[in-house]
Amino acid sequence: MNRPSSGLPILTLPQLRDPAMQAVVMSSVAPMSLETAIQVMATTLNDPTGPQASCCCKLNAAAEIFNRAAQRSKTIAEAQKFAGAYPQVLRAVLRFCTKKQSAEAHSSMIHQMITTCRGCDEGRGTAGWARMHMSDHRDPRVDYRVSDSAIIYSCILLVVDCLTTVLATLSQGKYRARKRDEPDDEKQPWPQGLEDVLPHGPIDSVDGIELWVADKNNGYHMYRVLAGLVRAHPAFGAQILSRGPDYRLAIQWPAQHINAGVELYRQRSPSWRTPSQDDTFFFPINLTFTYLSLLGHGGGESRLCDLIVERGKPGLLAALVSLLKVLSEPGMPEMYSEERFRAYLYAMILDSSLHEELLPFTQGLIHPSESTRWLAFANAHAGGCHSATCPLDESGTVAHAQLCANCRLVRYCSRKCQADSWKDQKHPHKVVCSKIKAFREKIGQTNWNRMWKLRFSSADFLAICHLRGVDLRIVDGIATELSAVYLVKEKKKALKKPLVKP
Repeated sequence: MNRPSSGLPILTLPQLRDPAMQAVVMSSVAPMSLETAIQVMATTLNDPTGPQASCCCKLNAAAEIFNRAAQRSKTIAEAQKFAGAYPQVLRAVLRFCTKKQSAEAHSSMIHQMITTCRGCDEGRGTAGWARMHMSDHRDPRVDYRVSDSAIIYSCILLVVDCLTTVLATLSQGKYRARKRDEPDDEKQPWPQGLEDVLPHGPIDSVDGIELWVADKNNGYHMYRVLAGLVRAHPAFGAQILSRGPDYRLAIQWPAQHINAGVELYRQRSPSWRTPSQDDTFFFPINLTFTYLSLLGHGGGESRLCDLIVERGKPGLLAALVSLLKVLSEPGMPEMYSEERFRAYLYAMILDSSLHEELLPFTQGLIHPSESTRWLAFANAHAGGCHSATCPLDESGTVAHAQLCANCRLVRYCSRKCQADSWKDQKHPHKVVCSKIKAFREKIGQTNWNRMWKLRFSSADFLAICHLRGVDLRIVDGIATELSAVYLVKEKKKALKKPLVKP
């Protein structure tokens, strides 16, 4: 009998499915290398139905190896450096997530990825072959109960983590510099241009990513990609909103995912105690509202409100009312202050007559002025050149702008923009720069880093200020100046026509 180096015989399919045999294989055979994992992910995501594509099992094992390497990063800077070191994977996942095709072709692609392994014939049945298909990775953010595509999300979410890490460093103005000594275009620093950010173009990319968002059970995870793209390229948000009230990516799918989150809460087990224990509840709610907020920033708050009014009553209003009631239950308001405020705001936009009915569910709701403090810092940190007169910031192109070395909050795409902002006649950065630095030092670097995490909220911001003895009058002064510059830039963008036609 032919035996591989591990001493195990050629394995039959029933043996490969046996947990005891899997345990033996996983303990006796080394997993694939990081280099192999990178190749598996790039090859499969670039051409998921091609002759060299691997099945979901092998892709999941590769993603786990990639994730373990990424988790060795101890700081945000290290995580960004790791993600940027594998641009071929970032390009592959963007092409994969934004590929436009029919709904039938999309479903067929998922089915083939789940059932067929075209790039794994060599060594089939051996322990080494089996080990490359074995992984105990199950992403806690993914709902595996009813969706056939759950394992696909499990695979790509780990790469999306790295993608959004890099997207967070981008702003409008410039692209990454090309390396002269790197002949492989796929390994050039990402992104090299707008076509590198939206490889299928803005119009087709919107339609392509909608295919994933439409998944009721896990589609909300794609809001992370959408939010990152809208933040880096505002015209992408304008493209979504320009499709009109019947385009489902703007209103219908967010309403669907809010309802899915509420339904998950209603079906919770008796042992369910706190929302922080259940990622499958937290993420549909948090990511949906993060996406809607950034969509308004990128495409225009007025356009978003118009769509909400025109298309929101059939489904969104009921979803918002149900959610507001859930988020008012014990343990919820502290964790979901931003989401509660947004749910109430959008519900009032849709039907102000509901004020009395919803009043019992708005107790302790963060006042808009308190919410504005945190949002001012978050908007400034999100990227874009902070100069109110920057011509590139209006163009929707993408840049890697540099942080202000003193405050470490705002970014500038050039020295000229930084100088212009410093002495701006209406809102000079020199007025708040030292105050922001003093605030950062007052709360400490650990809390400063926490402010940019996914689960951070206005309530957390307020708690840190109280804990560290920060004078909120100074914070309000900083927030006022940051918001003023932000609004000037948004007004200028609103006067511009979308860069792409609907």
